[in-house]
Amino acid sequence: HGVASEGEDIEIVELDIDRARAAIGTEIVDAKTIMLLQWALLDGPFA
Repeated sequence: HGVASEGEDIEIVELDIDRARAAIGTEIVDAKTIMLLQWALLDGPFA
C-alpha cells in the first residue's frame, strides 16, 4: 500500500486494543500511531 513513487510502504495490522496497548514502545514505535492509541484509550472509544 502507499504511493510507490513517494517511497511509501504502508502496512495494515489489526490488533485488539489490549494487544495494541502492550505493543506501544516495542512493536509500535511511530508517534502518530502511539498518539492515536493514547487518545483512543484515554478519551476515545476505549476510555
